[in-house]
Amino acid sequence: MHPCVAVTVFLLLAVCSGAEGRRLQKREEPAGYLEQVQGMLSSSQETISSWAQHLLDKVKEVGVEQRLMEMYNKGSSAVGTYTNILSDQIYHMWQGA
Repeated sequence: MHPCVAVTVFLLLAVCSGAEGRRLQKREEPAGYLEQVQGMLSSSQETISSWAQHLLDKVKEVGVEQRLMEMYNKGSSAVGTYTNILSDQIYHMWQGA
């Protein structure tokens, strides 16, 4: 083999291996970035979850849950009463006609 051919092949191999190394580094960088974003999202989710749990505990301490249940029961009984009155009036209107 001619020495110029050997040098040319050597240089091509060196350039190709260097380019492949840079491609591998570029592929690894987004993985590192993605890991950082994933970690940030995970920590944000944990923070929001603990904050929401804290708010729920405060609501239960104040007794809001019990008050809402009482308001629902009173409202549904009132609606039930008015619905019964309305259905009776409609029934008597149809029977009287």
